[in-house]
Amino acid sequence: MPRPASQPRADDARLASAAETLRNGGLVVLPTETVYGIGASAADPAAVGRLRALGARGLLTWHAPDAKSVLDAAAVTAPVHRRLIERWLPGPIRLLIETPDVGAIESRIGAAAGVLGGGDGVVSVRVPGHESARRVLERAGVPIVVAGLPAIGLGDGRTAGRIPGVDLVVDDGPTKLGVSSTAVRLTRAGGYAVELAGAVPAGEVHKSMTRRVLFICTGNTCRSPMAEAIATQLLEREGVVGEFAGAGSAGVAASGGAPATPETRGALERLGIAPAPHRSRRVTRELVDEAEAVYAMTGAHRDAVLKIAPGARDKVEVLDPEGADIDDPIGMGQTVYDRTAERMLRLVRERLRERGLIRE
Repeated sequence: MPRPASQPRADDARLASAAETLRNGGLVVLPTETVYGIGASAADPAAVGRLRALGARGLLTWHAPDAKSVLDAAAVTAPVHRRLIERWLPGPIRLLIETPDVGAIESRIGAAAGVLGGGDGVVSVRVPGHESARRVLERAGVPIVVAGLPAIGLGDGRTAGRIPGVDLVVDDGPTKLGVSSTAVRLTRAGGYAVELAGAVPAGEVHKSMTRRVLFICTGNTCRSPMAEAIATQLLEREGVVGEFAGAGSAGVAASGGAPATPETRGALERLGIAPAPHRSRRVTRELVDEAEAVYAMTGAHRDAVLKIAPGARDKVEVLDPEGADIDDPIGMGQTVYDRTAERMLRLVRERLRERGLIRE
């Protein structure tokens, strides 16, 4: 058997050659950001048979060129599933999608019957974070299934090497991550579970799934903890994404560790909100990065946040949609706190509705 051609670096002509080889039923070693894998056309049972003969066992993973292809093929509608796909694809995540009809997915992408199924109603899908790999997948014009080299027993997959029985090797040097992708199961009930941690720790997946809003004031003892408590109750009572939403607060000049003022607690209690234990903290770039939206009490607070995180301009706003400041009630007495809380309730509810986090 002739030795497979080895391509030392991925360039446009070589990627075109790899796509053509796959389209014509050949086997190609492809780079990804995790590990190298051997690809075959899912539309060609003979090519899949050759991949199986090399040692590929169990579910073969469809490698899609983009996230939209996955959303369309699997007819994804569950909000949690869509969020996970939009957050992690392309990337080092492999999805195990529970489905009542594997054949429908195979039909939508043009795969041969039985290629994706393993008999348990689950389809394995990836969109690699490696640009060259995605270009090959797109150019191939047929669905491609891939088996990682480690899963076949061909080394750790960090480098390509030469493999008997493979028609072409696209060698793009050592992989960026050098470890297999993290497997996440998307359940029929609309939830998810990290089945096998790999390139992405389970905790990082869970953290990314929470849609978090952050409220900012000066010392994080009056206005922003008031908004946080209001948002938390609204999300718990009226939220549409259950455990996958949360609120936080911070201050641009917080000293750290101070409780909410007694007047803040009193104003919340008058609204029927039981104040949770609170300790002030200073806003950081990490807190801003983690948030889906950041709501500042004043324009000055917004500007201060943007000095810390200048790249967050698209998600940092004044809480009042009209752009009006919410004045600091510190030292103004309980009546002013109560009025501030009532206004905050209206504004926070409006903002959470805008983002689809609570019911209309």
